[in-house]
Amino acid sequence: MRRSLALILAAALALPGCLEVTSRTELKKDGSGTYTQTTTVDMAKALAYAKELKAQARGLGLPPEEADDPFEVLDAKKRAAALTTRKGITVKSSTQRDTPDKKSRTYELSVAFDSLQQMYAAGVVEDVSVKLERVRKGKAWKLTIRHVFDGTDREPLEGPAADRLRKMRESMLKRYERMWGTLAITSQLALPGAILETNGTKDKDKNLVTWRIGFLDLADARKLVQHVTFEHTKDTKLEPFELSANDIANAIEEAQLEAEEQAKKQAADAKKAKDAKK
Repeated sequence: MRRSLALILAAALALPGCLEVTSRTELKKDGSGTYTQTTTVDMAKALAYAKELKAQARGLGLPPEEADDPFEVLDAKKRAAALTTRKGITVKSSTQRDTPDKKSRTYELSVAFDSLQQMYAAGVVEDVSVKLERVRKGKAWKLTIRHVFDGTDREPLEGPAADRLRKMRESMLKRYERMWGTLAITSQLALPGAILETNGTKDKDKNLVTWRIGFLDLADARKLVQHVTFEHTKDTKLEPFELSANDIANAIEEAQLEAEEQAKKQAADAKKAKDAKK
């Protein structure tokens, strides 16, 4: 369970501890747009969590350095370096800063994307499944985003199995509620057409929707599904697509391997050039 929870926190919701995560996606009519995520972390609690992970590693007979690093997924330089190599993505900024008293740290990432599909395939947001489809006889679009556990998006949303999973996870989550209970996640999406239906909160701006997730909401898969239907206009040039969490994970792995091969080739070419000058 700890690993399942960590995957969601790491990719979509960020670090544990007393934290606030806000994101805003602005989608234009041509399919391009921008994504900005700001994460504020209580450093004392995050460091305590890192210490706990090392203790768990020792309990499993592993060296402390093999413990998960809860800060690694948010490291500003590493995130920017990784995303810079991804197709269809331009990193506008990636920063981290501590408050003067060092009690909290804020990470901010801002990217521009050529298409919504490329934004997700690039791994800007991980551990989600995403579907954009034409509905209402082509007069509207429906976007569904589902945050998932352990890379699978086949968990039941209704019925006895879903209830058993929710109760089991909620019981486990309550063990960490003292540390993580103040978790607050806010996701905003600005769309190129008027919102017709959503399970989020529609803003006074008819094109803006907001979703909020609390810590114990992570136990209920239904609360991790976000959907919105918005109008299609004649100048809207979106393309339907569907990506599972596994599709996104595989795309990220392929991009990482491609970047590594490119780096090796550049190093080899540089060595050849240097040797040729001798």
